[in-house]
Amino acid sequence: MLIVGDTIEKTMLWLYQLERACMNEMLALQTGRSLRRIPVEAAQHNADMSVESMGEAGYLEGMKEVLEAEGQDYAT
Repeated sequence: MLIVGDTIEKTMLWLYQLERACMNEMLALQTGRSLRRIPVEAAQHNADMSVESMGEAGYLEGMKEVLEAEGQDYAT
């Protein structure tokens, strides 16, 4: 998969959201039940809320805080 964005923050946010969407789809498929499609309006509303509430820069800063709290040396 190749994810491209006009900023690093936006690209990382899209990558994270894609990974979560794939994980949730796999979990739903594992139930063996038939799946219902989410209405386009509901999906669009959710996408709009995600960007508004988190923001691209906020996501990257949050990820840095998580890595620092775990003692990860990502900056070298």
